[in-house]
Amino acid sequence: LNLAAEPGETAGFSVERHIHVLAQHAPGFSVHDIIVDSARVPGERERDQLRRTATILDAHVEFADVSRPGTPLHDPARLAAALE
Repeated sequence: LNLAAEPGETAGFSVERHIHVLAQHAPGFSVHDIIVDSARVPGERERDQLRRTATILDAHVEFADVSRPGTPLHDPARLAAALE
């Protein structure tokens, strides 16, 4: 999922909303894994909710530190490590 919202497209979307919209607009799209930056969803309650929401896509949620410190961008090395 994107670390930063796209103005006019995903501004104000929660992680769960991203998943619902993806499922709604691309019903045939297959998702196996969703990588979520650990810092964006720090609480276990929120993580459990996200895991439940991901089931609508039959996807597994993986929490990992993938952001570049101090920015709303992915760190390529961290993201690559999460994908291994």
